[in-house]
Amino acid sequence: MGAAFRMLALLMVSVLFTLALASAPVGDPALQAKAAEVFDEYCTACHAEGGDLSDPSEFPLEGDLGMLVGLKSNESDKLLIAPGDPQGSYLMDKVLSTPAMKEELMPLGDDPLPAAKLQILRDWIASIPAEDGAAAPAVVPPPASAPAKADPALQAKVAAVFDEHCTGCHADGGDLSDASEFPLEGDLSVLIGRKANESDKLLIAPGDPQGSYLMDKLLGTPAMKEELMPLGDDPLSPEDLQVVSDWISAMPAADGGTVPEGDGGDIVPPKKKYKPFHGDKHIVLPTTTSLGKKTFQYRIDHRFGRIGTERGAFGMDAGVVMNMGVAYGIIDGLDVGLSRTNSRKAWELSAKYIGLRQEDDMPVSLGGYVSMDLLRDFDVENAVSGNFMLLLSRLWLERWSTQLVISYHTGTNKNSRVLIDFDDGEGAVPVEDTRGTLVAGLASQVWLGKRKRWSVDAEYFLPVPDVATPSLFYYRGGDADLDGSKIGSWGLGAGYYTGKHFFQLFFTNNREIHPNLAAPGGQSGNPFTTDDGVKEGNPFNEFNFYLGFNLVRQFTLGKNAARWKKEREAKKSGASAEASK
Repeated sequence: MGAAFRMLALLMVSVLFTLALASAPVGDPALQAKAAEVFDEYCTACHAEGGDLSDPSEFPLEGDLGMLVGLKSNESDKLLIAPGDPQGSYLMDKVLSTPAMKEELMPLGDDPLPAAKLQILRDWIASIPAEDGAAAPAVVPPPASAPAKADPALQAKVAAVFDEHCTGCHADGGDLSDASEFPLEGDLSVLIGRKANESDKLLIAPGDPQGSYLMDKLLGTPAMKEELMPLGDDPLSPEDLQVVSDWISAMPAADGGTVPEGDGGDIVPPKKKYKPFHGDKHIVLPTTTSLGKKTFQYRIDHRFGRIGTERGAFGMDAGVVMNMGVAYGIIDGLDVGLSRTNSRKAWELSAKYIGLRQEDDMPVSLGGYVSMDLLRDFDVENAVSGNFMLLLSRLWLERWSTQLVISYHTGTNKNSRVLIDFDDGEGAVPVEDTRGTLVAGLASQVWLGKRKRWSVDAEYFLPVPDVATPSLFYYRGGDADLDGSKIGSWGLGAGYYTGKHFFQLFFTNNREIHPNLAAPGGQSGNPFTTDDGVKEGNPFNEFNFYLGFNLVRQFTLGKNAARWKKEREAKKSGASAEASK
């Protein structure tokens, strides 16, 4: 009995010892726990415990991670996890999208790992001892820690610069593979020594500001591609540029070599070239601001009902006119667009060309806008109509934009039951009104604040009648509507601009959004008296105008095309070299 008990106890100890070895931490225990949390959050839905080690899409990233250390990758000759060597680990290639990566970036179908999570994996692999007891391959130290050790004050200053000017777009957790979203807050180490997406240069070359593409983007050097940063803002001040330059200079060169010397001169910020208006359209009128080459835009325009409508909740319960549209910049100065509004179920196909642009050192911006409308509603006249608009603008003192618009709009009377009395004794008779409307308009935008993101926006346009009877041009309030408004269309509000986003909130007397429908003028007259002349008991119900907003989002297309092409060429080159062995 005693011998059997001893044998059972020995067996239990052996099992417990085996389990302990199997679950022993790989590398630093605290770092392994953090790495396991990263895998659990982003990876284990596909890479669950018990997965097939021979299948790149299913190998386990939970449970015993020790089996992955020193294991050859199924997609590469590299080790999946090379002990002590993050750069030699194919796992890091897959989550960083390096040139050595094959197939898809991980996590599949999700955003790339945030910078902080990538640093956890890098630190965990670096903490794993080399299996043969030899020194682990040399790893470039986490670059963000180098400047912190050399000069914590510079690290704090550069973080403050990025926080003020850059993190509105480049926030913590941004996509490292996206030139417009990579993070400039949080852990900056993932950017140092990393190849830029738009250039063959390093984004931040340790110790070498002139060799850092980040400085090219801030200074507008000849090496810069795409747009100057910060996007839509003034260039960084000489003091802020010097902080970034000094921060990069303070980093030890990755190879310990000599850093190229600069010219020793002061940093001169680039001259910002402003487009005349924050948006390619103002409240209704198109502007001389063009989207730019390969820029895609989506916009929503919204008009609520009359503010003074009884029980109308500031017009929000009094009906809505809205429009959704897309536009694309084919080249600088040439845009095409397509939009649809629920008013008259109208589609508009448009093109805008700005031949003279003030941002290209011209004294003014001058161009034209043409479009065609197709109305799909029932019982409307002039279902197909056109718009021809001449646009002339100037930005004054880099603060105030003004624009003159002269336009002609065909077939603007959509009423299918027009009656006209020609004073011939026959009385009012039905007619087909095919006249257009001639319009003169003004637009104004004043930029506020140090960064010029806020704006005061105003717009006014007036249909121009003539003295003929009936008039040559259709004039709302003229022949077809003797009692209609004759004060034209006005809008007044504010806007906020962040480079790729633009938002406007305004009051207007015109609910129409497409130029052809808006051209005959506003739908209300006196802003503070109802058109029916009936005195309202509640003064608020006298408010005779509308609340509206415009919302715009832009995207730069093709910004990763060059990087993808280079990665494909690198993979083909690697495959050719492998085949020749």
